[in-house]
Amino acid sequence: MEITDTYTKYLFAGVLLIFALTHVYAQKHGLPENNQNIIRNRYQKIDYRLPRYPPDYPLRNRFYFLSDAGAEANWESSKTESVILFNALVHAGLGFKFTPVHALETSFVFASRNNRYNDFASNVKSENMYGLNLNYVMNFTAFGNKSTDIHRVEVLGLAGVEYRSSKENLIGMNAGVRVVYNPLPLVGVYAQSGMSMLHSGTSQRRLTTLPYINAGFILRFGKPQIYLGDYLPPFALKTNLLFDLATALNFEIEFPIYNKFSVAAEWIFPWWTLDNHTVNSKRSRLQILNGNLEARYWFGNRNNKGLLNGWFAGVYGGGGLYDVEWKGKGVQGEFFIAAGLSGGYSHRIARNISLEYSLGVGILSTDYRSYKAHFCEDDNWYAIRDKRGRYTWIGPTKAKVSLVWMINEFKKKGGR
Repeated sequence: MEITDTYTKYLFAGVLLIFALTHVYAQKHGLPENNQNIIRNRYQKIDYRLPRYPPDYPLRNRFYFLSDAGAEANWESSKTESVILFNALVHAGLGFKFTPVHALETSFVFASRNNRYNDFASNVKSENMYGLNLNYVMNFTAFGNKSTDIHRVEVLGLAGVEYRSSKENLIGMNAGVRVVYNPLPLVGVYAQSGMSMLHSGTSQRRLTTLPYINAGFILRFGKPQIYLGDYLPPFALKTNLLFDLATALNFEIEFPIYNKFSVAAEWIFPWWTLDNHTVNSKRSRLQILNGNLEARYWFGNRNNKGLLNGWFAGVYGGGGLYDVEWKGKGVQGEFFIAAGLSGGYSHRIARNISLEYSLGVGILSTDYRSYKAHFCEDDNWYAIRDKRGRYTWIGPTKAKVSLVWMINEFKKKGGR
């Protein structure tokens, strides 16, 4: 039978009607636009409008206050002394939600470089820094019972610009992830991790990279209403088991685009050091901060396969920082870039769980410094520089055996 365009429209309309009658992908009752079915809003018509507050929603309820304290690793100073130097970090800010899932935050930043290494590290003298952040915040989703206002865990992403004033004026950008637990309707506690990259406005110094982690509390003036997860298509959370076995913790998220394409973002973040703090001891460490982006094309008839399953090919690129040391001999790199072509295969091992095998071939280039680390009688580590240079490699740059968890996947039978 010849399938005409009219027949396809009637078939698609019938599927949408069934979903609408069974409330598949519908938002929770009582939320803004709760009568707008997600399938109808996002698939039947092109509608890029952000979810809106009801007209009578009080403006004051869109504001919230947050404060936190933590530490940030000063990469510029750490690479010089071959030790991890931390800055004490404090934030206090105010946020405004201009839509139910998007907000703007401005916060005051205080960071102090007081640490026990400043007696010999002349470039890490005690110094206080003050600054301001302006961040765009997106409320991704919530775990637990979203129909209640307590015992809910929210995941948010943020990115923006940052300014700090010290001996030098520093300006740059930052990005991070925030996880919030809400024990009460209007009160939450959170942990946040990310990175600031700042550049001096008065000198030609390189970027100062400051990975950070902090914890604090948030006070809302109105209850959370909606989550971007109510609008998101299916997506996958992934981890590379090969890196995990090598103690290189990593995390990846991948979004399908229609049936044939997908985009993925990966973050690799091992940060550990082993030593016994004795004279002439040998230290080992693995410190990597690496981000990668990849776009993929999936082969075959996608109607007969699950999302993100089957054979694929893609392009990828990334960069980061590293400090790798084994028994006192180490190498550091400020930044490296890997770009190339990838390919692989993914298959289901459970309803929402897959295994993925992939290999990437491309180019990798890095500026490096090799050193020998010695622990001396003054109870401090010293790095003796060996050599520095630039290294370029063309060939395999990544290999992955990934565990994949599909979330929010649309099923042909049984709904969501």
